[in-house]
Amino acid sequence: MLAQVGEHDFKLKAAANLVMLEVSAKDREGRFVSDLTRGDFRVCENGKAQTISQFSKDDAPVTIGLAIDDSGGMKTKYSEVINSAMIFLSLSNPKDEVFIVHFNDSVRVGLPKGVPFSDNPALLKASVIRNPAEGRTALYDAILFSLKHLNSGRQEKKSLLLISDGGDNASTHKLRDVMKPSANRTPRFIRLASSMRTMRIAIRGCFETLRTRVAEMRFSRKHCSS
Repeated sequence: MLAQVGEHDFKLKAAANLVMLEVSAKDREGRFVSDLTRGDFRVCENGKAQTISQFSKDDAPVTIGLAIDDSGGMKTKYSEVINSAMIFLSLSNPKDEVFIVHFNDSVRVGLPKGVPFSDNPALLKASVIRNPAEGRTALYDAILFSLKHLNSGRQEKKSLLLISDGGDNASTHKLRDVMKPSANRTPRFIRLASSMRTMRIAIRGCFETLRTRVAEMRFSRKHCSS
């Protein structure tokens, strides 16, 4: 690049010799692999191997949605649901921005009015335990609401954790609404049965279909290409 200042000409040359790549790895079962080293990776440019001069593992902040099923069917296992949510929050990056959603007959935000996201552990934990388990299950409504709210987050990487064990019987939306491309702008999706066992057939069918469009059970890094 050539620039001129007064009567003096000078050249400013800049060379970029370091290219940063963010990558993730999965095993054959689709599970996120985190114990990799520099020697496990090979980088090529136009077929020519490149030297990996720097390698690090970063727990970058993400936007996280936690959707909790408060329906009556969860009553006998609700303490397990709360414990699972608490463990999840305690293991999150302190800089993550998190929101809480509760759903049964309707969908409700867990955080106080005017607080769309929070990284305050005490506030988040208080938002988890604020509702009793009662009513029916508006699962599809909760998914759509959560995905929309997730997309308003500031972090580039986004994940949704849904804790539920039952099928939908109260939503105004249908499964086809959840499956519309416009509803799935967020590329990361996580599912978790509240009992940590196999989900019932109704909900399993929903998530098996969703899995064809979104990545599940992982916090993954964005793939970069030249």
